[in-house]
Amino acid sequence: MSEKTPVNIVDQAEVVIQGLETDRFGNVCLKTSKIRKFLSSVNIIRNEVLALKGAKKDMVLTEDMALEVKMLKANILYQAGRDKFVQEFIDKSHIIEKIDAVGTDYKKFDLLCKYIEALVAFHKYYGGAD
Repeated sequence: MSEKTPVNIVDQAEVVIQGLETDRFGNVCLKTSKIRKFLSSVNIIRNEVLALKGAKKDMVLTEDMALEVKMLKANILYQAGRDKFVQEFIDKSHIIEKIDAVGTDYKKFDLLCKYIEALVAFHKYYGGAD
């Protein structure tokens, strides 16, 4: 999937959430707590990156930051091992590929953060609950 603009990322996120399995009441089966844990991990890394970024326009993630981003992959795959709806979320969102694509590129990391925020927002909007 192409990530040319944040708007495209928002559209992708909506399509992903609309495509997730729902219960008999039409609510998304993926629990809010599962997706919020992931967003929380992303936000911790984002805050660290922003603290170092300052006014730099061409920021490159440090090796430690890039490792933290890679650890998001392990985090969500662990959750998928415990919950089939997280696996469905991974498959439909292509989140692993997006994490792998970041490397040390700040712009790709920023797009990943925005994509995850949009996923969480649409999840809530389309009936994701605990």
